[in-house]
Amino acid sequence: MKYEIYFDNLQGVIHDEVAKANETVKIAMAWLNFTLYGKLFENLLENKVALSIILDDNWVNQLFKEKIEMLKGRGADINFLKMPTSIDDYGKKKTNIMHHKFAIIDDRIILNGSFNWSENAGLNFENLSVISGHDYAVQRFNDEFDFLKRMDEGKIKDLQILEDCPADDCDGKLFNLLLYDPTNVDNYEMYGNVYEVCSNCPYDHYELLESGVSDRFFNNVEEHKGSQYDELFDKINSMEKEISEEEKKNLINEIDNYIAREYIFYLNRYGYRKTENHTVHAIGKLKQEKMLNKHEDPDWIAEIYWKEKFASKFIDDDYDFAFDMR
Repeated sequence: MKYEIYFDNLQGVIHDEVAKANETVKIAMAWLNFTLYGKLFENLLENKVALSIILDDNWVNQLFKEKIEMLKGRGADINFLKMPTSIDDYGKKKTNIMHHKFAIIDDRIILNGSFNWSENAGLNFENLSVISGHDYAVQRFNDEFDFLKRMDEGKIKDLQILEDCPADDCDGKLFNLLLYDPTNVDNYEMYGNVYEVCSNCPYDHYELLESGVSDRFFNNVEEHKGSQYDELFDKINSMEKEISEEEKKNLINEIDNYIAREYIFYLNRYGYRKTENHTVHAIGKLKQEKMLNKHEDPDWIAEIYWKEKFASKFIDDDYDFAFDMR
């Protein structure tokens, strides 16, 4: 992996890096001056490089509508993302911003930082990072770019606005949790339920909204996890020297961390998730508390693997009960 950080001549760095593209360039930008970068984009298209751009839908970007239509006519995929309005801390209406400033070049190089691709940004103190050879970073930025492509004003507003808890003396927010049960599997599909949950009083306020939601990926990962646990216990039992309880916990944590990363990698691709009837703000799975002794009766908890970005601050990482699934 190579990581470079720039504070000067940022427009020149962008031109140099983007001009190297051979296959694809994907850009998500709050403000982009097509007078400054239009020729660069034309050269990409002439060289058969696939160009895809997502812009915040603001009046500054709209000034370049003519140039944008020209590039689209030559094969570029350019879209505006309109954000909903909201009320600020002073009670005034404000328009939110698609505030990203990143580019993905050939699914190999990331440009990211505070620097908008605008003329005014050249007069500010700004920064730009160039990351190459980091597969995970490329995947995460691709996931975010794909998420933005699926969004529109209505969907974003749907995610941003959470209802208040109806309980007296509770200022919590209601979110929808899709919770899978690893013991409820049929034909390789794992099944779960959608619950409406209060962020402040989840034990007192949760309501079943939808049942029988299925997912094959969760079952595949769960089977892989089970085989890893079996191999670990066999390994521990065959050891000539008995290991400490702390060492056992560390070995189990390695498996759990690996599985959690698999779930997060998969769920981050959901972006905007809806079941047949409900928007989903979090996805999790019932999990047995770690058992160092196989003869112990397990307690079940709800472990959350994915949270929708606008609702995440209201959602815990886990809940020490199984809702009504146990």
